[in-house]
This record gives sequence, C-alpha cells and structure tokens, in this order.
Amino acid sequence: MTPSIPVSGQDNDLLVNIKKVLEEQIRPALREHNGDIEVAAFHENILSVRLLGQCTRCAAAALTFEQLVKDTLLSSIPDLRDVILDDSIPGDMLDFAKKILRHQMP
Repeated sequence: MTPSIPVSGQDNDLLVNIKKVLEEQIRPALREHNGDIEVAAFHENILSVRLLGQCTRCAAAALTFEQLVKDTLLSSIPDLRDVILDDSIPGDMLDFAKKILRHQMP
C-alpha cells in the first residue's frame, strides 16, 4: 500500500525499486503473519515505513523491522540512506477512533 508521494527523476526510480523489494521480498513474509507494510514518507533518500495488521501489536515488531525490513531494503538499494519505522497512528485511523468515541460518549 504505497501512498502517492510527489517525486521526480531519481526519487521516482528509487521508489520503483523500493516498491519492488517491498512486494517481492518483504510483504510476503509479513503477510504470512497477517501483517503488512506501507510507505509513510520518502525524503532525501530516507524512507519511513509503517508496519500494519498484526505487525503493529507484535512483540517482535522492532526485530522484524530491523532484520527484515531495514536490512533487506538497505542491502538491496544502495542509494537508500536510511529506513525509519514510523510507529505513529495514521491520521485516518485516529479520525475513525475519534468518531467511534464521540458516538459512544454521552
């Protein structure tokens, strides 16, 4: 689930390579455990990703990120400077939770 990120030139080529690595090497392993991954941001060759599904609640999420996601991306894409785990709550999920709470609160 890669969001639309405005890029041009070399950034676009890097994102194409990132998407390929995510689809072919990382996402299948995460999906075996009912998880997934999405690109949160990409700026100056630094990629920020979010783990989704069961991966968000897994005790091994930090290890999965370091050993599977980060290591795989950095070794596969030399121009990538860093990969960061964004563990913030996505805005749409936060808005949804607020709507639920407003309807349940007197």
